[in-house]
Amino acid sequence: MAIPDQGDGFVADEEKGVEKLWIVWSRDAQPGLEPMKRWATEKYGGEIKAAEDVRALDTFLKEHASPTPDVALDDTATTLKARAAVFVKLVELKHQ
Repeated sequence: MAIPDQGDGFVADEEKGVEKLWIVWSRDAQPGLEPMKRWATEKYGGEIKAAEDVRALDTFLKEHASPTPDVALDDTATTLKARAAVFVKLVELKHQ
């Protein structure tokens, strides 16, 4: 399964379970996330293998925990509004 259906995206393997996908929206680059790019390769499959990077990412996510946004839906888009310079959202994808 690939999300989205075409192009680059998130691919779930055949293992059953829950995939945790953290989405970070920000107008500006986030230097605290730069070191994480090296893990987003075919070699590592997105798994962060260095304890110091796991701690740094955990700290970043906790420091940027976002308030629940206002959500507006229409036929073409979903709009999220929140008062935060960085918006962080955890999405859990269950596959069976």
